[in-house]
Amino acid sequence: PNSVINVDSCFGKGCIVNTASSIDHDCKIGDYVHICPGVHIAGTVSIQSNTWVGIGTSIINNLNIGENVMLKIFQVIPKHMAFQQRLNKRIEREFENEEV
Repeated sequence: PNSVINVDSCFGKGCIVNTASSIDHDCKIGDYVHICPGVHIAGTVSIQSNTWVGIGTSIINNLNIGENVMLKIFQVIPKHMAFQQRLNKRIEREFENEEV
């Protein structure tokens, strides 16, 4: 609900587009991509398979996000992302050190 997918964007199989997300024109989303709530993807973005786009992330136009990439929450993605790259190692280390 309340998500917007604009003209000429296409999706592979098994994709999830969550609440309040917007995907602008001419985007290509690969298989099994998870777009979390509140994500904003500008025009002509390509996101390859098995990628996770975290809550509140914004991806600027004309970018390529590789396969198996994990984009953390509330990020602004200003550049192309390579295969299996992860953003914000500091946050990742903080989660690894948390006591349960």
